[in-house]
Amino acid sequence: MAGGPWLKNLCIIATAISWGLANALAVGLFFMDQLAALASLVNFGALTAFLLLHVSVINYFIIKQKSTRYVQHLTLPLIGFIIIGYVWYSLDALSKELGFIWLGVGVIYFIFLKLSKKITDYKRIELFCRFAHKCELRTEKNINRNV
Repeated sequence: MAGGPWLKNLCIIATAISWGLANALAVGLFFMDQLAALASLVNFGALTAFLLLHVSVINYFIIKQKSTRYVQHLTLPLIGFIIIGYVWYSLDALSKELGFIWLGVGVIYFIFLKLSKKITDYKRIELFCRFAHKCELRTEKNINRNV
């Protein structure tokens, strides 16, 4: 990598700080009166994403990879899913209402993009991801050889 790991870390930190400042400014200027609603929406999205993450772990390792490490790849994700599911279920009605409205807007936007042919073919995306993964593996092998 050009510049080394210190440059990568510096870029990550600078990006996180600048986005944090921009988000804080946007919240301060535009959403100060609805701060609770904004926090509710963020909670809904984050918890939903973590629920889907646990489902994805089970799907990838148990179903696709046929893993026999049931404690790591089935039991622990199920426990996490149950705990996060309980917290998600305990969200207030406003959180769920805003979250499902936002999800609906996203689905409608996705359908619009799909119908207007602005989303590329999934096969091309899958091929790109496979190619990128192979390049990453080659790079790791070269790094390990030089160490």
